[in-house]
Order: sequence, then C-alpha cells, then structure tokens
Amino acid sequence: MERSPLRARIPSARAHTTGDSLTWWKCFSVFGIFLSVIIAPSPVRPSMLRHARDTVNPQQYAIAYKGENVPDVAALYVDRGGVYDRPDVDLWDINRDARFYSGPLPVVAHPPCERWSRLAHIWAAVPGRPGIGEDGGCFAAALAAVERYGGVLEHPLGSAAWPAFGLPAAPVSGWARTLYRPGWSCRVEQGCYGHFLPKPTLLYYVGATPPPPLLWGASGASGRFDRTSSSDPRRRRTPLAFAELLLSMARGSRA
Repeated sequence: MERSPLRARIPSARAHTTGDSLTWWKCFSVFGIFLSVIIAPSPVRPSMLRHARDTVNPQQYAIAYKGENVPDVAALYVDRGGVYDRPDVDLWDINRDARFYSGPLPVVAHPPCERWSRLAHIWAAVPGRPGIGEDGGCFAAALAAVERYGGVLEHPLGSAAWPAFGLPAAPVSGWARTLYRPGWSCRVEQGCYGHFLPKPTLLYYVGATPPPPLLWGASGASGRFDRTSSSDPRRRRTPLAFAELLLSMARGSRA
C-alpha cells in the first residue's frame, strides 16, 4: 500500500515524544547529580532549632529547645522565671499544659494543691467553685508521668490526694513503700532547705534506684503560716536548695 505524500512529511509522534522525554530526563538526572555533589546538606545550627521552636506548637514536643544545653529533667506545673527556669530543665509553666506531657525525661512534678490541701473544704464550700480533688486531672497526670518516666512528685503534708490514689503513708522520718504502687513516700520540711516557713511536704519518688536520705525532722524555721498572708508569693516558692535536691533525685531515678 502506497503511503500518502502528506503523511510521509509528518514525523512519527511516538518517536518524537520518546526522544524528547529521554532528552529531558537526561538533563534532569545530570542536574540532580550536580546538586547532590555540589550542594551538600549543612549541619543543624541553633538558629534552625530556634526557628523550629517558634513556628510549632510546643505541646507537640516533649522537650523545649533552650540554647546550647539539652534538658535532662522536665519540671511540671512550675513558674517561668523561678528556680526551674534554666537551660538543663524542660519547663512546663501555665502556658504549656503539663497534663499532656509525654516524656521521655524524668520529672519533678508540682501539681496544684488547692483542691487537695487541708483547706480545700473551705474553697469547695464557695458556690461555683470546684470541689475537693476536682483539679482537672492535674494530679493524676503528674502521678502517671512520675510512675512512667521516673522522678519525684511534691505536695503539701495532709494532701487528700495521697489516700485518694493509694500512695504510701509517709512516716515521720525515712521512706516508705507499699505493694500497690511502684514508688516511695516521705515527709520533709522545706525549712530544712532554706524556706522561711517549716512547710511540711510530702514526696513521692519512683526510680530504678532507692531514694536518697533527706534532712528528716523539724527544720526550726521561724516563720508561721498563720502570720503570713496567703497572697505572699514567698509561701509558694520552692527554695533553690530544695529544687536542686528534687532535680538530683529525678536524674538519679534513671541510674
């Protein structure tokens, strides 16, 4: 069959497309090799990490970047600008919901105590206020974090959370355990570590090693709760020496 003169003048569409595609593919491959050899990936710089920190939701990450140091302990329910605001601590203040802490660092937990303290019944009697133990799950989340990642939890002596969660009853001195929880409990006065009030405190510690001995007994601190205004910020501040103790216990829980 004789080919039409018009068709003979038209080049094969398939041949044209195939050759064109191969030409572009070769160019693209050569260009990709050039980029991979000439433009090597640069190392991660602190400025990159700071940019990442500022452009993401901090609750999506357990560790907040803090300069050149890497945090090795997370402090939950604490204040920014206080004793825990330092480069080696992953600080969870009021702007970061510590109930969503998901590790992996050991923790020092200071969950709110207003709904569990000896005065909780007074606040609960006010119409419209939450009842005893209604803290939005803060204590339960702090306890879960300590028992999962290790560390220590602090609450005032007489906290109703201790019997509510079946934590070991704290002896007058030393640490105590039960068969029902993985940790140890004790009572200690923060006045032994620099607080102007005696401030008797309960601690609950969970770790791979036993907790260390503390300064047991009365502190001899001269301050009195009944002569100190409830709005005095010194009442709720953690002494530096006591914070250092709790941080060292949290670090030691992984030993």
